[in-house]
Amino acid sequence: MKRPALDLRYKPSMTANRPLLDVSFLRDQFPVFQHPEYGQWAYMENAGGSQAPRQVQDAVSHAFGMVKVQPYYPYGPSTELGDTIDKATAFLGDAMNIGADHTIAYGPSTTANTYMTAQGMRPHMGAGDEIIVSNQEHEANAGCWHRLAAATGATLREWQADPVSGRLSIDDLKLLLSDKTKLLAFTHCSNVVGEIHDAAAITKLAQSVGARVVVDGVAYAPHQMPDVSVIGADAYYFSAYKTFAAHQGVMAIKTGWLESLENQGHYFNGIYAEKRLNPVGPQHAEIASIVGLAEFYSDLYAHHFGEAPAGHASQWVNQVNDLFHAQEVEIAAPLVEFLAGHPKLRLFGPDEMTFSKRAPTIAFAPKDGSDPRALTKAMADAKVGAAAGHFYAHRLMKAVGVEPDTGVARISLLAYNTEAEVTRAIKAIDAAL
Repeated sequence: MKRPALDLRYKPSMTANRPLLDVSFLRDQFPVFQHPEYGQWAYMENAGGSQAPRQVQDAVSHAFGMVKVQPYYPYGPSTELGDTIDKATAFLGDAMNIGADHTIAYGPSTTANTYMTAQGMRPHMGAGDEIIVSNQEHEANAGCWHRLAAATGATLREWQADPVSGRLSIDDLKLLLSDKTKLLAFTHCSNVVGEIHDAAAITKLAQSVGARVVVDGVAYAPHQMPDVSVIGADAYYFSAYKTFAAHQGVMAIKTGWLESLENQGHYFNGIYAEKRLNPVGPQHAEIASIVGLAEFYSDLYAHHFGEAPAGHASQWVNQVNDLFHAQEVEIAAPLVEFLAGHPKLRLFGPDEMTFSKRAPTIAFAPKDGSDPRALTKAMADAKVGAAAGHFYAHRLMKAVGVEPDTGVARISLLAYNTEAEVTRAIKAIDAAL
């Protein structure tokens, strides 16, 4: 029997006079939505990479076309590029609310950044030490720690997700922590289950036994910029190409810990914190895209609040993100309710769409074990772009009894998606079933 309908609509509670998101203005920032062919699609695989606004595209184009040189030399284009990189780093530092005790570093991807961090830890790990990693992780925040344990003789302890819902319990984590725990790795928000974890509480718990804490924020940052100072993790990672910018891994890491890690860059670059875990050097145009990201947020803030942004970027960026997430909750709630109530479908993660507990990253699969790709094909026929697979959460698939080769269907929304697009997706899934 289908459960009674729930009122899952977003109810503003943080600010008395918060404006509603102007979705038309937001979509106007993205050239793809104005294109006669590509604009027909409803893009619902955003957890795999968001669309890029014109501000980001312009920044990348300028970096590639006009200042494609080495930065920080004393001639015009080189100085300009260096200034651009500095502006990008300053913006991220403010937007993530990092303090003087953290360093922002870049790498080709989050997978590369976590791998280099693990390599840097090797001299500090050995028999008797323990690493805790959840099996809910994207492999970017799992495989590197499994390899570290195997290479050093440390013990890998797995924080296991519930085999039915795929969710994690903090009570289970408490049973694993001890004075032997040297590191805890967990996701701020699973890219399959979608549940938003209390990263600050989990970090505090692990640090109380002396463990280092690394947090994968790749699936969280597209919806709310992380407050690194509040979370308190030793390292926080996300991927800029999933937050409207170009393909670049971003890492905020405690400087003192970073300096204790074995240098992974050229031997003469180990004295530079931002180069210590990056043997390949910075990707200039991709970093420049983050200046375009700052302009994107600035334009949206000015449009919605009637003035240019001022003060610390963590405030005005997240005021815009609050508008984004309210829109996401509003449009995702009917989809979550439909999937949770459908007798032929298994929904993973929370079955309610609420402001603080769930991101609009929504995975589901047929209860009869049939191939979920049939559902994404039906959506594609309706011009809805979604995907099916294990989404690099291979260990989680096994934990919840899903064959990784077929995996689950996933719809992942961002604020530029619309109610009409979600309705199209629901109708396509329903017809296919």
